[in-house]
This record gives sequence, C-alpha cells and structure tokens, in this order.
Amino acid sequence: MCDDHQSARGAGEGVEVEAVVAAVGFGLRTGGEDHGRILMLVGGGGRAALGVVLGSLRIGGRRRGVTKTSTMAGVSGAGDAGGAQEASEGAPRVMTGSFCGGVEEADASRGKLFAGAAERNKGPIGEEVVRRLAPMGGAASGVLELLEVSSGTGQHAVHLCSVLPAAWHLQPTDYAEENVRSIEAYREELDAEGQRRVKPPLHLDASDPAAWDAVVRGKEGFHCVYNANVAHIAPEDVWRGLVTGAAKSLLDGGVLFMYGPFLVDGKPTSESNAAFDTRLRDQDPSWGLRDVADIAALGATLGLVLEDNVYMPANNQLLVFRKGVH
Repeated sequence: MCDDHQSARGAGEGVEVEAVVAAVGFGLRTGGEDHGRILMLVGGGGRAALGVVLGSLRIGGRRRGVTKTSTMAGVSGAGDAGGAQEASEGAPRVMTGSFCGGVEEADASRGKLFAGAAERNKGPIGEEVVRRLAPMGGAASGVLELLEVSSGTGQHAVHLCSVLPAAWHLQPTDYAEENVRSIEAYREELDAEGQRRVKPPLHLDASDPAAWDAVVRGKEGFHCVYNANVAHIAPEDVWRGLVTGAAKSLLDGGVLFMYGPFLVDGKPTSESNAAFDTRLRDQDPSWGLRDVADIAALGATLGLVLEDNVYMPANNQLLVFRKGVH
C-alpha cells in the first residue's frame, strides 16, 4: 500500500492545505509502507511552516495552496482521531503525525535527520544494488563512481558505502538544503576512508540540464546513477530530466536504478497503489505513478535499456537500466 500522506489544516484563518507526502527519497510510513517524507516545522505562537522535503525536485506553487513551504495556523495528521492538532508554542520542532514514524531530528545542532522508512528499505535495496554492481569491472583509475539523485536524509548513501566494494565512490545530491545538511552530518560520522568514498553533497535540480552538467563537470561520467522515490511526486519534466540526465551522465555499460511505485501496462500493481495514485493526482494533476513503459520508452531513445523490473517489498519496484546495451 503506497499511501503515505499527511493532512494539514489551518485553524483560525480558514486555510486548508492537504499535503500528500509521497516517495521522495525516504520518509513517512503508513500501514507498513515507506513512501515520502514531510517536515512540519512548528514555530512559536502556534504558527506552522509545512516544509515538504522534495529531494531533487523543482516544485513551485501547487493546487490548494501547497508550495514548497506553506504557512498555516494549525496542524492535524491524517491519522488523528480528533480535529486540528494545534501547534505548540516555543522553538521550531519536527512533527510527523501520530500515525507514522516519519522524518525526525536525530541531531538538530548538526541538521541530522532520520527517516525510519529509509532504515527499513535500505537493506533490500542495497542487496539488489550490490548484486548488480559488485561484478562490474573497474575504470582505469580503479575507482567506480555512483551518483545518487535525491539523497534525502543521507541514510542510503552511507549504507551503500558500507555494502558496496571499496572501489565504489558515491556522490550524494539533493535539491533541499535541509537534506544537503543532513547528508553532510551523516558523512561526518564516517571514518577517513568512508569520507573519502562519500563525497560532500551537491545541490541538484533533476529537471535542469545545466545542473546535471555542473555535477558531471570534470568527470568522464558515472558508472551508476541511483534514485529512490522521486518520479511520482514530481512533474513530468522532473522524472524525464532524471532519465535524460542519467543517460547523459552514465558511461557506456553504466546502470541507472529507479526505485519506487510504478504502473505496469497502465495499471497499479495493487489496490492500495491505485488509491495512492488517485490521491496524488487529486493533490496535483502533474503528480502520480508513472508507467514503466513510458520510462523505458524514453530511456530507449537515449540509449538506456530496461534490463529488469524487480518487485520489492511494500509494492515498490526497482527498475534497472543499462546504457549502451543492444
């Protein structure tokens, strides 16, 4: 069931914002699922800033007042039995709703965030990634480079570093500055070798070709591009930008991983995914689950061949593309 979401209702000003939080990297969990993440930064005087952490996305103004940061008077989680849950007075803090184990502040002084879902899904994802990347031969320098698009909290980056062979070096990226700071906090906890292999995080807007050029500049390319949970909570130009940027950035024989919920032959893979897709499209017509066939078709025009579609826990899939395979 891919249905993680949270509602936020403005009390006192008549402002209602329903924030569907879905699959951008890691995050909220409902009914055993792990799509999306949301930060509700609740400030003094009962005011709340709803910050939807959108990974490597470009999100502008959206329907019903949802923007990257929307201000409201009160907060209620979708799982709350009562009405609006008033924001408390005092310093900003993170609220994730009573129904989920969402993104939490692990160390506010360093901006370190923790997503329970990332902790749960990193193992299954890591196993599949390692199974395909471990056999790859090394570049002339002996270094293999992985670009993570929309790294979120940074938990996946450090986990992949721990399970991949030492030849693999990782470049994390994100659009949200909060996430960039969290990634660096996780990186700082690695030993010297780990910090050598996990590079300082970079800012990346996945829909912007110039941003991709800046990330690749000075390199021959990457051996792998990895992304979890972006395509369905972003406009079409974002997932298309991700595939296009990956195709341009990958070396021949390189691999693109895309993880998340997808449509297969135009249909959701479960009833809960169908409901989740409907909620996303009601929230914003430019969002919604993407069809594997559409992603594969775009990839094919760019030299990316869909090698595998691995069905993962919680009705997710891991799409595996390879560049330059005929």
